[in-house]
Amino acid sequence: MNLIFIGFRGTGKSTLGKRVARMLDRRFVDIDVYIEEKEGKQIKEIFEDGGEKRFRELEIEAVEAVCMSDDMVIATGGGAVINEINVKNLKRNGFVILLESDPDIIYRRISRNKARSTQRPALTEKDPADEIRHLLASRYELYHKCADIVLDTSKESLGSASKAVVTVFREKMEGK
Repeated sequence: MNLIFIGFRGTGKSTLGKRVARMLDRRFVDIDVYIEEKEGKQIKEIFEDGGEKRFRELEIEAVEAVCMSDDMVIATGGGAVINEINVKNLKRNGFVILLESDPDIIYRRISRNKARSTQRPALTEKDPADEIRHLLASRYELYHKCADIVLDTSKESLGSASKAVVTVFREKMEGK
């Protein structure tokens, strides 16, 4: 069974995923990085060349390919849950953890990481803080429908969050 992190960007999916993968001695895959490596382009370039539609097609292919493997820790892109095919692939062989965070904290985290923020395209015409609130609201139900559990990373330290995830996942695996 795979351990899968979903949630908006800036909630800690990749950071927590890497740490948890080391703790569980599993391979870590970031779906966005997987797409970038496969296409030889950054996400922003994929959007510029083919739009969000093309990126979502590549995302479906990537999620399906990665989820065919087992015993991995996977971090999805923030919008992966908007496609029902992705949700089915994630849940087929995965324990899905939704990482949530306060919108203001997400904005600060994204703003702090200039290199990462310039690699991701805007998805709306709104200013960044409003875009975060808008997209979080529009995806809220989709995130929660897909998730097996929810973890708020607003104030949780990386250490305590990763320990909590590993504990819950091991309990899930024992009860399988």
